[in-house]
Amino acid sequence: MKKAFLFGLAITLLFVSTRVEGSEKMHYTNEKGGALTKEQYDYITKYISEDDLHIFNDKEMRYLLENVAIDGVELEEKYIKSTVESGVVEEEYIDAEKMEQWNYGQNRPIESLANSRVATFSYEEREDEVITEMKQISMKMYQVGPSVKKVYLVCTWLSLPKYRSFDVIGMRVGSKAVMLNTFTSENFSATQYYDDKSCSYSYSGSNLKKCDKGFGVSMNLSDTAKTSLKMEVYANFGTAADGFTVYGSYQHATDDITLNKSHKYSISSSGMGGVFKFNWLVKDSYDNTPGLSVKGSFDGL
Repeated sequence: MKKAFLFGLAITLLFVSTRVEGSEKMHYTNEKGGALTKEQYDYITKYISEDDLHIFNDKEMRYLLENVAIDGVELEEKYIKSTVESGVVEEEYIDAEKMEQWNYGQNRPIESLANSRVATFSYEEREDEVITEMKQISMKMYQVGPSVKKVYLVCTWLSLPKYRSFDVIGMRVGSKAVMLNTFTSENFSATQYYDDKSCSYSYSGSNLKKCDKGFGVSMNLSDTAKTSLKMEVYANFGTAADGFTVYGSYQHATDDITLNKSHKYSISSSGMGGVFKFNWLVKDSYDNTPGLSVKGSFDGL
């Protein structure tokens, strides 16, 4: 019995030693369980920013490593300065430095930016971006499976807003696509980032309003934010159709809005940004920021 025990122990130690020596040290990990070696990280960040990696779990990371060269896209940022004179919108393309200088100290609501949309479509129209006087909003579609796509929508404030109550951010799908029925942490996430802090919104919480064709998340903007403010949501969508479109919208409240009032909308193509159709009680309280859309096919070819 003693010899058998020692022999078994030797095999076990050999097995453990082999595993340790053969294992690779992870260079990058995130809260979703996604992990990358240094070599994998260097490769994948040629196509995807590190700022976006936190939305992928480990299964999705494996898929991206195999397909990112086909599906991956790099965002081409364009800035547009929009001014309104006597009801006429004047537009001027400017660089990031001039945009920051122009926005410095501004805390005014948007008047009319219906024509200020900046489309930066790349591979199969999987990216879109809108930049206004005070906000940079981008939307991306990532291929994560043969019948599922992860869509990422983020609004970054270029100048901190004066009014801080319940803004609404969300997505709408077209007739050829449906939202995944299970709102789990893998299929949905919503977060507000401010300064060095963050606030997450649960898929089962009262801030989320969802229906068959889309969803919206009401986020109460932080009153304490002094240096930075960013809102993001991502969701997985599934359909058997070869290609589908997802529409995104971020609407800012320009006066004091409660959580209950922020939910007074339906998901509709005729709504603000092609997503949120607010009722008459609150529609004048939101700034009607232009919407975004992304489109892609499932085969990734």
